[in-house]
Amino acid sequence: MMEFTVSKADLVRELSLSQGVVEKKTTIPILSNVLVEALDGRIQLTSTDLELGVRCSCPARVKKQGAGPFPRRSFLTTFGCCRMRTSM
Repeated sequence: MMEFTVSKADLVRELSLSQGVVEKKTTIPILSNVLVEALDGRIQLTSTDLELGVRCSCPARVKKQGAGPFPRRSFLTTFGCCRMRTSM
């Protein structure tokens, strides 16, 4: 299980970049997901539709490294339990 703290504004900005790539209706369910990787000091987001791929990242404080696919549409809801701070 990964554990990280990230700016909500940074995360939303990076998720919006993958919006056009992630399939809404697909026969391959994994394509509607975003791969989230918590690496040293960064969160990396990867999306693909098998023809086009997008990989972006934003700074984060990573306590535990890890990776996993998450539905793009409910990504922020899924991480509602994690500590997020809004930049001001």
